[in-house]
Amino acid sequence: MIENNNKKNNYNSAVEESLKRQAELEKYALENLSFSYISGSRLYGTNIPSSDTDIRGVFLHNIDKVFSILKEDDITEVTFTGDNDQVFFEFKSFAAMIREQKPNAIEALWVPENNIIQDSSLYYDLRNNKEEFTSHFSLEKMLGFAASQFKMAQRFEKKHFDTEMKEPLRKGFLKILSNPQNINCSIIGFPIENTCAVKEQENP
Repeated sequence: MIENNNKKNNYNSAVEESLKRQAELEKYALENLSFSYISGSRLYGTNIPSSDTDIRGVFLHNIDKVFSILKEDDITEVTFTGDNDQVFFEFKSFAAMIREQKPNAIEALWVPENNIIQDSSLYYDLRNNKEEFTSHFSLEKMLGFAASQFKMAQRFEKKHFDTEMKEPLRKGFLKILSNPQNINCSIIGFPIENTCAVKEQENP
């Protein structure tokens, strides 16, 4: 009986410590937030009334964290609790994602003004030089992401509606994936608009 009580107390203490740590991380990220914006379905116009709100942001470490040697101070991202899907990345981590041309980082530089929640001079410095951070790899990464979402949509439709995706739509999308040159660069926008020009130069 005593042993069970000790286990329960240890478990409760661990939960309390975890909740306390989570609250501290969220507070720290908000206090040091550089910029944030609405992402996900509400950014791309695919949301439905029941959709949650995806929020992405970037925070800067304060001087104490920059020079800290403690592992617990090496914070690369903070995922918030709550109803919304909210994730903030530390700037160094965000920069690495930009370097790797990851869609969820590249998109931050191109979101419409009405999707920006909080801005900063740093954010607009990045946005004003967004072309410098993109290459043909952006297109490849975005198409890869789109392909994964496309397959997910196919599975969802078949599972919940017992239907197959319409053949013209399926063929049209697969045509784009097989040859990005099929994309109409003049109407799609970033990152394809910029990377198409690169592709055309590389493949005259």
